[in-house]
Amino acid sequence: MAKSEITVLVVGILMIIIGMAFRIYVSRNRFYRRGAGGLQGFSSYRKSVIVPAFETILRIIGSLLVIGGLFFCFAVWYNTRGVKHHNSKKISDTTITTLKKSSKKSR
Repeated sequence: MAKSEITVLVVGILMIIIGMAFRIYVSRNRFYRRGAGGLQGFSSYRKSVIVPAFETILRIIGSLLVIGGLFFCFAVWYNTRGVKHHNSKKISDTTITTLKKSSKKSR
């Protein structure tokens, strides 16, 4: 694996971890804010408007980070698989052409 592929893989994994941390942080805060009736309790109207808006933005960013991280990891996997597959195909094509040439000579 090349150095650039390792860098992309590490960035992808970090994006997944940070995105999951954002989502867990928001969910944990919402869980602990709920009362016995299941409603979220806020100390003021301002907090009841600003906090959910901020949490929604944070959840969207977290989701985008997870999706981007999965895309980076998939890209590295696809590129490494594609290189191996391409090299094996090249070898098999060479073997087939060599076999065809040797079969023509034996006739």
